Amino acid sequence: MSEKDRFVKKFIEKFEKIDPNYIELFITRLTRERNFFKDLVNLLDEGILVLNEHREIMVINDAALKILNIIDEDPTGKIIDRYIYDNQLQIFFNKIWDLPDKSINTEIQLDAPQKTYLGVTIMNYDDEDEESVRSKVFVFTDITERIVSMEKLLKNEKMQTFNLLSAGVAHEIGNPLNSLDIHMQLLEKELAQLDHPSVPELQELVRISREEISRLDSIISRFLNTVRPFQLKLKENDISEAVKAQCAAISAELHQQNITLLNDFSGQIPLFLFDRELIEQALRNIMKNAVQAMPDGGTLNVQVSVLKDLCKITINDTGKGIPKKDLKRIFDPYYTTRPEGTGLGLMIVNKIVSAHGGEISIMSEENEGTSVIITLPVKYRGNKFLPQRTKRDADEEE
Repeated sequence: MSEKDRFVKKFIEKFEKIDPNYIELFITRLTRERNFFKDLVNLLDEGILVLNEHREIMVINDAALKILNIIDEDPTGKIIDRYIYDNQLQIFFNKIWDLPDKSINTEIQLDAPQKTYLGVTIMNYDDEDEESVRSKVFVFTDITERIVSMEKLLKNEKMQTFNLLSAGVAHEIGNPLNSLDIHMQLLEKELAQLDHPSVPELQELVRISREEISRLDSIISRFLNTVRPFQLKLKENDISEAVKAQCAAISAELHQQNITLLNDFSGQIPLFLFDRELIEQALRNIMKNAVQAMPDGGTLNVQVSVLKDLCKITINDTGKGIPKKDLKRIFDPYYTTRPEGTGLGLMIVNKIVSAHGGEISIMSEENEGTSVIITLPVKYRGNKFLPQRTKRDADEEE
């Protein structure tokens, strides 16, 4: 008989002799200590989860409920598997259960309901009196912000290295091209002074060569403009008008491909500082990508809204979507899934948005569509909201 069993037996034998007031006081004290422990655990930012050997929830704090997306307010005593909707988390619990290590530190990525990175510490707890009773203590820490910041830092370093290297190569190519063009001009002048039957043919070859040199020079110039920092021309502009202008610019393509355009510019949209030409360039690139993703028709939904100090532009399409393996690389230079693509479009879009202090995110499911979300900081000289149209205004316009 274990020490625990002997204590319980003695307690039962003497239970009737104990003063009821003392029992009440003891139970009250236990309840207070339990509530204190519960409140203390709920103060933690880390998620705390304790499962018994049957994977039933023994302890769970508010942070763990939020991290694991458990809606049930009191899931105590229920099996954890009924609350696991993320495939990666289910695999994690299955793999981790039979590991003999006393303590494990690892990281996992959750995809549902949104992409989240978690740092996890797992500790085995074995009852000293009952060898068969095994529990596991999980401590979850949301490290999404740290991982995302690290990815952005690595991405920025990668882009800086790419820009420096590319600009250097483009410069070195540009010099001999200029020299070659000068020599072609000299050759063209020399040929003009000759009197020979083959001169016209040679002049045509020189003309073609100069055109190709000019084309290469134009490509290098565009490339250098891509890798150089943007010089923003900030003015107080109407973002709704910028979006509408680009919707109008692709109207013929939408009609030709049987694509329905839906838009929503609800609420007050303030005039704020941004480079309209560059933002329209970014919007045009995204919308063209959306149109190309719907060759057999579909719906293009464009929404603009402002909440506090952020402007949110959402562009949804019902196209073929982007494979998950490609999503991480879509902003990489020269990465494209289209044979005719240059792989620079989204890189430039990302650069334009970043230059404005904004962010761009892309979510996509194959054969379902793609959603592009741009957020821009609303900076302006004053509270200049666009005036609301009245019925009188509409009558006067007519």
